[in-house]
Amino acid sequence: MWSQLKKWSHYANDHKGFVIGFCGEDMINSEFYGKGAKVSYSESFPNIDPMSEDLNKSAFIETHTKAEQWHYEKEFRFAKTYYPKAPLEKDRVIKFSDDVIEEIILGCDADEETISAIVKLAKEKGIKNIYQTVKIPFRFELDRIPVDIK
Repeated sequence: MWSQLKKWSHYANDHKGFVIGFCGEDMINSEFYGKGAKVSYSESFPNIDPMSEDLNKSAFIETHTKAEQWHYEKEFRFAKTYYPKAPLEKDRVIKFSDDVIEEIILGCDADEETISAIVKLAKEKGIKNIYQTVKIPFRFELDRIPVDIK
C-alpha cells in the first residue's frame, strides 16, 4: 500500500525514491512467474525439511514467510523456481511492457532531479498516472497528489 510510512522509509530511499504500481491481474497472468501468493508472517522460522522430496513446496515456504514484525506490509510475492538448474543472470531480469504500469508514485522527499527524470520517462512511455506523496500535517499519515506531466 503506497500510504504506509514504514515502507517508504525501508524501500524507497527514506521517502526520496518512487513506487511503481503494476496492474495485479496482468502480472498474475503473465509468463514471468511460477507462483504468486500472500506472504505468511510468523513468530518463528518455518520448519523446512531438507530431505523433503517436494522442493517446490519447500522453496515456496522459504520465499513466502517473513517475521511477524513485518505483517504491516501485507505483502504479495511472485516467485519462479529454476530447479534443478540455477537461474542464469538473464533469467533474473524481467522485461515487461509499459502497459502493465498503472501508476508511479514519488516519495514526499524526492528531489527535483528525480521528479523531472520520472516525469520525462513517464511521458515517453505514455504513463499518465503520476503522483507524489505528501505528509498530512500533525498526523503520521501520507496522502498523494497528482503530478502535472504536461
